[in-house]
Amino acid sequence: MTTSTRSTITDIYARAVLGQAIESDDAKLAIELSRSFEELAWTIINTPGLRVHLIDSGLPLEVRLGLVDRLFPELAPVFSTVIKLLIERKELKLLSTISNRFTGLIEEHFGVEVIDVTTVVVLDDTLRQAIEEKYSAQLSCPVVLREHVDPDILGGIILEMRDRRIDASLTAQLVRARLALTSETIGGAD
Repeated sequence: MTTSTRSTITDIYARAVLGQAIESDDAKLAIELSRSFEELAWTIINTPGLRVHLIDSGLPLEVRLGLVDRLFPELAPVFSTVIKLLIERKELKLLSTISNRFTGLIEEHFGVEVIDVTTVVVLDDTLRQAIEEKYSAQLSCPVVLREHVDPDILGGIILEMRDRRIDASLTAQLVRARLALTSETIGGAD
């Protein structure tokens, strides 16, 4: 499959999902759908046993499609349809690319910038508003936060937007400190 063909196929799937997401004309709700789709894609791609079963042509197609219904019973119908089509057409490897394109289409449609924010606990309203105001001014467009909670970062915050990552997590700070302490040169001495 050529890159342009793959891009066209990805765009078609992402636009199908977008149609569902923009029905409400609510950017925050559309971003939540995009986060759900991203989490679903991550789960399928990063759960080796699941991914293997979904692409195993030795299993009957009905069994593989049934797995989607059994494992994700509350899945939005449009997501279920897309995943089943990807399985049927042996294109499941496109799932994360479709998820990324879907987010891009939401940004274009609503004229917003999506910022992924990862913290150790749920953001409070004050911090959420401060982040939105700061980056809305910096990017000269409205921003919508897609929030993630990850206890593994220990503290601090990670922001991801426009292929840019700002990692101010405690984990990253500890890694930088360890690297500084284990480097050859200490205190300017050779």
